[in-house]
Amino acid sequence: MEGWLRKHGRLCGAASSKRRHFVLDSTQGVLFIRNGKTLVHLINLHCPMAVRQHGKGRFDIICASRAYELEAPDADEARRWVSALLPFTVGGRDGATAAADERGSFTRMITGNAHTGLRMWVGDLENCCDTGDLILFSTKDGGASAIRFFTGSEWNHVGIVLRTASRTLILEWAGGLYLSDLRSRLANYWKNGDAHIFTYRKLHFEGSGAVARKQILQFVDQLITEGRGNGQFPVADVIPGWLGQIVSNKIQTNSVAIDDDLERLFCSKTVAVCYKAAGVLKASVDTNSVFPKHFSCKYDEFMQYQGGARLGREIDLSFEPSVRVRAVTRNFLRATLPSKRFAAALRIQRAFRQRRARRLALQRRRLGVLKRARKYITGTLAEYFVSVAHRDIMYQLELVSRAKQQLLDGHLVDDV
Repeated sequence: MEGWLRKHGRLCGAASSKRRHFVLDSTQGVLFIRNGKTLVHLINLHCPMAVRQHGKGRFDIICASRAYELEAPDADEARRWVSALLPFTVGGRDGATAAADERGSFTRMITGNAHTGLRMWVGDLENCCDTGDLILFSTKDGGASAIRFFTGSEWNHVGIVLRTASRTLILEWAGGLYLSDLRSRLANYWKNGDAHIFTYRKLHFEGSGAVARKQILQFVDQLITEGRGNGQFPVADVIPGWLGQIVSNKIQTNSVAIDDDLERLFCSKTVAVCYKAAGVLKASVDTNSVFPKHFSCKYDEFMQYQGGARLGREIDLSFEPSVRVRAVTRNFLRATLPSKRFAAALRIQRAFRQRRARRLALQRRRLGVLKRARKYITGTLAEYFVSVAHRDIMYQLELVSRAKQQLLDGHLVDDV
């Protein structure tokens, strides 16, 4: 679905609204703005969102951290847009979860030659992720640089998301298996400066995938309970897989099922054995030859997923300043308060913002006039002092030249 809509800014004035051509890609769950021949990503519709129609032809798209006020040419066109967007809302998503998973919600769209990467605020991640989803890391330490160099990829670490009834965790291997709270772990990486890129990939299934996700949780519980995965890094097992990657990017497999050594793991092998236990990866895959890069979009064709399982494309995670927290509160009120009541509050806020903007513009204008006047006065005074000094010097030189001439003529000698 596509068509022309008027997009209003925060001030919602005549000067802050623009007529744009919107494109709704229902297969990917993304709303675009057409800019010439390219499509510019606007909203990832699979994030928690709500749609509300109000007024004649106007409707709002409200996400957890942003809101858009759009206006259609008429009320019928607005109803068509709202009907197309309703399946992606929080209320309409319950009955279409499997369809949304099948569509591959989190994608990096490639339209023509323009690469438009999707971004997600880390605060929205817990509402979207599920067991089996992946977090790819690009960290800054020396060991990470060596891994990126030898594997020829920007990714050097990977963790798998585990979602229980009460918590959302991430399982990592870092000299041993560690279970941490997902958001706290990512925040620690970010605050310490250990990682500068986080990318999220969702695990999709043709069906519900509930059985496979439950098997992943049971397998991880078994690993933790039995104390597996705390052995040394299996260098001797990894080297053949790394040498094989120099020749081909394909994952090494065997004609029969391979029994993995669960005592000696590393980060990407941990994810691979979890996937094998749930039937996501073939049992013949050699997990020692699986590296973090193989879980990126670039190497999807070399991974042997089965049972209708696949990974969605990459979506970058962002840590925004506290202004996003204020946006969450404002948009929550916008979605819950009655339309008329909140409209009055918006008008009052808008009036104060416009008044403040006018004051700020007037202050800047006055400051500019003052700076120009000060510069003019300073320049004029400088020219005056230079001219006075120049006249004094010329007068003194004239006196010296007169005395010299009188000395040559003999007048000064006679006087003496």
